[in-house]
Amino acid sequence: MEVVQKLCSSAWYGGWSIGGLFPRSLRAIYLRFFGTVHEIPVAKELLKSKEHVVILAHGVAGFPELWTPLVDELKLLDAVVIAPQFTTGGADAMAKAAQKMGDLLQQIPKDTQVTWVGHSWGGILGAHLVTQESAHIDQLVLISTRCAVKNVRYNVWHGFLRDQGAFSSVKGIIEQIEDAKWPDGTKVLSVYDPYDWLVPEGGFAIGAKCKPKTFEGCGHLGTLFSSTAFVATWITENSQTAAP
Repeated sequence: MEVVQKLCSSAWYGGWSIGGLFPRSLRAIYLRFFGTVHEIPVAKELLKSKEHVVILAHGVAGFPELWTPLVDELKLLDAVVIAPQFTTGGADAMAKAAQKMGDLLQQIPKDTQVTWVGHSWGGILGAHLVTQESAHIDQLVLISTRCAVKNVRYNVWHGFLRDQGAFSSVKGIIEQIEDAKWPDGTKVLSVYDPYDWLVPEGGFAIGAKCKPKTFEGCGHLGTLFSSTAFVATWITENSQTAAP
């Protein structure tokens, strides 16, 4: 299995490398507010060398290392695993990331199996790309991902979140996801905590045929780790390249 990560430590600003100056979690926060969308250095030859590509997209202020447990679980796959670093802050962050990842998806041969695994913001990005005609995604795994803004119940806290921060910048994209026609051939798995404090009741509803799996009490970020074995099994069972 080939693993490709674009880590914070390789980013340069004004001639200075921020790698090594801060712990990795602080680098992610730093990049969220001051960084730009990273180039994803994946050679076309590498993309063509495998029959399965797995893309792991983190959430707000996240970083590629969060996927380490899942990467370990996927070691039996003969696949290229790509874990990009995204800048998730800013009104146009999603649009920039969608353009970069859309360009990457177009480099993947049509007969190559593509699985997108996204946590929260990264799941919204994946769902957005799935609804684009030019995108090539065969399996979509949504972890703690909100895909609905209509017919949801807001409490005071959820109402505050609705108008603040990263969510306010993706509200329009979520509305597009709700109204879009999902490709018939895309398999969708949605794992979440039904009592997620970041997502109002009804927020996990999506307009596609999907397999839901709940992890009660795990929380928004905790579900990412608690679902690792289940997600890895689902991906492997649906892969054409898993070792017998």
